[in-house]
Amino acid sequence: MPEVLPLFLTNIVGFILLVLVLKKFAWGPVVDLLEKRRAEISAGYEKIEKLEAEMAAAKADYEARVAGIEATARERINEAAAEGRRLAAEIQENARREAENLRRQAERNIELQMESARAELKHHVIHMVMATTRKLLGEKVDAVADRALAEAYVDELSRMKQN
Repeated sequence: MPEVLPLFLTNIVGFILLVLVLKKFAWGPVVDLLEKRRAEISAGYEKIEKLEAEMAAAKADYEARVAGIEATARERINEAAAEGRRLAAEIQENARREAENLRRQAERNIELQMESARAELKHHVIHMVMATTRKLLGEKVDAVADRALAEAYVDELSRMKQN
């Protein structure tokens, strides 16, 4: 076994030298390369997180704008509907007023025509009474007295009709 000991010691010294050389020349660059890759991956994740935050903010802004637009649209629709109801009420009120004015005017016209017809009828009745009186009496009495008598008779008939 004594021959194995120098071989064993040589292997150990070679291994230690190999580790030292690898540490100096290979391990440092590999670790640096791994550290760079880890930093790039970390920066990528940070960039992704930042973009996700920006997207979330943009989405929230978009949703807020859409909600604002919808609210504005609803408000304008409600205003237009209210304006339509107001105009409809105004048109109805104008039509009602115009119909009422037409009704009153028609009533006035009817009343005037009735008064005119009554006066004309009274005039015809007076003439008929006067003509009948002339025929009965055979002569013309007094024109003023005839007229007063006929008017009194017609007025009395009018009062009787009203009661």
